[in-house]
Amino acid sequence: MRERIKQAMRYPMFVMVAMAIALVILNIFVIPVFAKVFAGFNTELPLITRGLLGFSSWMVAWWPLLLAVAVGAGLALRNYLQTSQGRYRWDARKLKLPIVGDILLEATLARFARSFALSSQSGAPLVQALTVVAQTVDNAFIGSRIEQMRDGIERGKAFHAARQRPAFYPGCFGR
Repeated sequence: MRERIKQAMRYPMFVMVAMAIALVILNIFVIPVFAKVFAGFNTELPLITRGLLGFSSWMVAWWPLLLAVAVGAGLALRNYLQTSQGRYRWDARKLKLPIVGDILLEATLARFARSFALSSQSGAPLVQALTVVAQTVDNAFIGSRIEQMRDGIERGKAFHAARQRPAFYPGCFGR
């Protein structure tokens, strides 16, 4: 299931990267050539064309800084996602993505169900099983919801009441 999700996400990511590369190439190499042609017209260009030419000349002038900012932002994002708070927020946002969010939610809930069934069939106590399952779902947001469920059971709530408190069913993970 995880491999199928990765495979489904490859094409949109490839398209986005290809579009970004095409945008950079157009703004740095192609549009400046057209700017020289337009300069020979000695007429006022439409506002959108002037804006595009201005943006292109800005990119040509500032490309080293833009590249440094992009690399820095990428590294900062990667470091943020390695923190517990960053991972939690990213995992919560992933579930809200159109189309992909539903697939990720279903895969995570399937992993939860499979792990929970194995833990309970092996005779592990409910609280211990939920602790282990919270770590195996590979989503910090849903893992915290499972831990909330476990905490409710530890306080003496019935399983179904603890399950309802963190809204632990599809479609209710903060959507």
